[in-house]
Amino acid sequence: FISEIDLNGSKKLLTSLFPSLPPKSVVVDCGAGIGRISSGLLQHVFDVVDIVEPDYRYIKKAKQSIDENKLGEAYCCGLQNFDPIKNRYTCIWVQWVLIYLTDDDLISLFQRFIPALVEGGFIVLKENVSHSKFLLDRDDTSVTRPDSHFKKIFKKSNLQLVQTYIEEGFPENLLPVHIYVLRPMTDSEKKASSTEKTNKTEEEQEIMITTTTVTTTTTSAKEEEGEQKVEIVKNLLVGDEEEQKVEVV
Repeated sequence: FISEIDLNGSKKLLTSLFPSLPPKSVVVDCGAGIGRISSGLLQHVFDVVDIVEPDYRYIKKAKQSIDENKLGEAYCCGLQNFDPIKNRYTCIWVQWVLIYLTDDDLISLFQRFIPALVEGGFIVLKENVSHSKFLLDRDDTSVTRPDSHFKKIFKKSNLQLVQTYIEEGFPENLLPVHIYVLRPMTDSEKKASSTEKTNKTEEEQEIMITTTTVTTTTTSAKEEEGEQKVEIVKNLLVGDEEEQKVEVV
């Protein structure tokens, strides 16, 4: 049910973004998992689909789900280590994976995305977004960010927000799913963004999630589940007091 809503909404977005595609259009599915999005959506829109996924078992399943005539490169690595080929991608698709990256990793990744786009290409992000607080999940050490924090990261990465909206149709008990369509900033947009940063007062601060570390210790050989210790280190930069909150869930 959720997958169908997700794929249908994403298909409408891609149709509006790319009414016509250049020959040999290439998309990369970042955090591809077993290939749900690549096989259910991206291969039906673009000529070539690359995938990035850190788990080799998932890559194997994803390859099996994608038409062999559509399958491009498969990178077995985390996004923090993904270094895309320059001038390759018409679209960079990133969905439900950024919660596992630190802010520094996000900014670095986005900056590597910029030269990887062809002219007229877009970066599409689809992520759960918190209402105001940072939400830290103890089980998987993921961090769900508020919308305002994402937008600050985009600016730091020299990305221009083209459009954003909340996906409709998902159950109300779930966190809202935001779609962000981004492109590289022009020189004038970079200059305006830089001027805006210099006008910030010294009193303004922003939480940046810089590290999330998990240490698992087993208290008994018979116990299958270990105790998890989560350590969060925050680096204060530029932002709102409302964002200076982290809720552990």
